[in-house]
Amino acid sequence: MELREESPGVYYCNHAVVSVGDRDLAFLLQEARKNDKHRARICAHPDVGDPVHEMVICLLDTCYIRPHLHHKAESLHVLAGTCELVLLDAEGDVVNVLCLSSELPDAARYVRLAAGTIHTLLVRSEHFTFHETTRGPFDRQDTEFAGWAPAEAERDAAGSYRELLEVAIVNFAKTRRGAS
Repeated sequence: MELREESPGVYYCNHAVVSVGDRDLAFLLQEARKNDKHRARICAHPDVGDPVHEMVICLLDTCYIRPHLHHKAESLHVLAGTCELVLLDAEGDVVNVLCLSSELPDAARYVRLAAGTIHTLLVRSEHFTFHETTRGPFDRQDTEFAGWAPAEAERDAAGSYRELLEVAIVNFAKTRRGAS
């Protein structure tokens, strides 16, 4: 498959028919390992103006996804690996944790998030690869980052935030077990 790199780790296909196989998934993993953000994607849509955006995304376990929401619905379909999809409220409190996995029998393989759902992903395997779909066209204003979570470029603060989030997830799980 012929790809063009639009920005670091972001590739678009130059064909009308896009198919992704094992060779492409290995390429994504290789590119994620080279990328400063520890992720890479192949965009199946031809450009940012397309009305439907479909991407195959690979995240490494060291990837930090700043909690955010979109003003559009999105869906994720697991291809390989395991992650926790953490849903948060406006204050940053954990409201739900969904295990997404191709490896664990009781985990979800697909999830659809309504517009306005604050979320982040925590990769639990060496890498996590998924197919994401959302409505286009792409507009940076359609994504709002949580003000209480550090930006990706603030690596030390992001690492500290992730540690706090891990504790919050454990506490959420304890509370949830106590409620049942």
